[in-house]
Amino acid sequence: MNPLGYDSDWYDNGPGSEAFKCTMRESQVDWDKVHSPLAKLKEIKEKYNELIMAVSNKYPNESRHETALRYIIERENSCGGEGSEKGGE
Repeated sequence: MNPLGYDSDWYDNGPGSEAFKCTMRESQVDWDKVHSPLAKLKEIKEKYNELIMAVSNKYPNESRHETALRYIIERENSCGGEGSEKGGE
């Protein structure tokens, strides 16, 4: 019985229960498959935040993302891509 007073398999056998903890300990989790994508996601998030925070003066009624995107598009269109490596990172 959970604290709200009704029967629930989720509460009784959910993430906080001993049965759940035992099941997770006994499961065969390939942690490299879990951590590798999470590490890549963290790296992408950090790069995105760096890019977005480089926008110090966003335009009215735009998010930093929208202003950054507009800056990039305007610059690309004004330069025609001269002197840049297409498709490079």
